[in-house]
This record gives sequence, C-alpha cells and structure tokens, in this order.
Amino acid sequence: RATAEARRAAAPRRARAAQKPAALSLSEAALRAVRAHASGVSAAAVLAYLQREYGLSVRPNHLGIALQRHRRAGRLEQRDTLWFPPSGQDSGGAD
Repeated sequence: RATAEARRAAAPRRARAAQKPAALSLSEAALRAVRAHASGVSAAAVLAYLQREYGLSVRPNHLGIALQRHRRAGRLEQRDTLWFPPSGQDSGGAD
C-alpha cells in the first residue's frame, strides 16, 4: 500500500522529467527575436520578447553570449547598443 502511494506521489515528477526540452534553442530564439524587430532592438527588449513569445526565462549573461556569438558569425550587427539583422540581408535598407 505504501508503494502505491509513493507511485502516485512520484507520478507528477516523472511526467515533468519525461517532458521534452524546448524545441527552440536560446540561440535560435534570440536570432528570431532580433529579426522580428528590423528597426533594432535592445538586449532588454529581446529578453522580454523571449519571455512573452516563447516562454523562455533567460539569464541576461546567457542572452549576451548568444547575441555575441551571432555577431561574430555575421548573423547580427550591434550599433548604438541595439541589435540588428545584418545590413546585407535587409531588403533595400539604407545603411
């Protein structure tokens, strides 16, 4: 009987452990967030966007690492503390 009670108590824990991780990585989510704001977006606004749109709770330093990685790879640009998609990928944007 104690075993059955223990199983019932452990069921929610097993269900949480069996959940699949988020389908979207922080790196990909950050890139999508910046692309959604073509006129530029601050890192704080990216944090808010990730929480609102994807339900991701992210530490600011981890977001900064992801953004910098994209900048070094040429997928993002940083100008005046704002993040932008690269100028070469904008459709007719003046730079």
